[in-house]
This record gives sequence, C-alpha cells and structure tokens, in this order.
Amino acid sequence: MKSTRSTSLRTAVFLTAVALAAGCSNSPSDTAAADHDTQPDALRISYGDDADNYGFLHLPGGAGPHPVVVMVHGGGWLEDHDLSYFEPLSQSLADEGIAVWNIEYRRVEGAGGWPITLADADDATEALATSVQDAAAGSLDLDRVHLAGHSAGGHLAAWIAGRHTLPRMPRARNHRSVR
Repeated sequence: MKSTRSTSLRTAVFLTAVALAAGCSNSPSDTAAADHDTQPDALRISYGDDADNYGFLHLPGGAGPHPVVVMVHGGGWLEDHDLSYFEPLSQSLADEGIAVWNIEYRRVEGAGGWPITLADADDATEALATSVQDAAAGSLDLDRVHLAGHSAGGHLAAWIAGRHTLPRMPRARNHRSVR
C-alpha cells in the first residue's frame, strides 16, 4: 500500500470530519446491534480467529479497481459499541464508487484492550491484501487505501496510518508482536 504519511494523515482527518458531519455518532437507541451474520449489501469476512475479528466489505458496482476506505468505529473502546453505526455511511460510500472495509475489533470489557485492540486493527488492515482482496475478486485498488475513524476509532485510524514507522511493541500473551 503505497502512500505517504502526510497524505494518509490528511485523508484520515478529512474522512473523519466527513463521518462526523454525516452524523455517525447516533444515540444508542439509533445504533441497536446489527445482525452481524447477515448484511444484505456487504460481505462478512473474518481476519482472525476471535468472534470480533471480522469486517463488512462494501463493494461498489463495476469491475474496479476501486479505492478503499478502512472504516474504524469508535465507542470509548468499550465492548457494547460496535461497527453497526458505520454501516449506513459505509454503504453510502460504496454507492459513490468507493469500497469500504468496515472493521470490528476486540474492545475493553471484552477480550480486547492494549495491545490486543491494536493488533486487531493491524490484522484487519493487513487482511486487505489477502482475504479481503480475494473476497473482492481482486477489485480493490490497494494503492488507494484511506482511513476513517470516529472517537476511539479515530485514534486507531491514526495509529494504523503510522504503525510501520513505530518501534515494535511488547508481545501480548497468545498474540504476535505488533507495531
């Protein structure tokens, strides 16, 4: 995924602002848990072994190659907030010709926390080049990958953008090291 740090950071900031302006931070009554096994306009793809290691891939019409936005939900790092509130925005972007990889990850009060949550964000993003691209039949343009996140997801999106410039972090128990 070729991209300069400044371009990735500008894109992440821009898409975060778009997400906020679109009202992605709905009230809890508006964001009831989605049926994670059946999203009619998206492909559910696992990127790991945990129940929270998956994402929904929204593909636009046409053969591609399609630019990609990795959508990272927020929710104060807590287990009771999930990717469902980014689903309407994800589908809207796909309707405009942009593929969206809306990722779930392990969160605090569940199996997540530091550094597991960071490892999941890394694994989900790296899956673009393997299982996600395979599910998209090679239609993703991996030279045009952008990040968008809200709240805690904004922190993760910024971390994803710079993760390969950081020193390695300590290993989590039963998980590989991440950076």
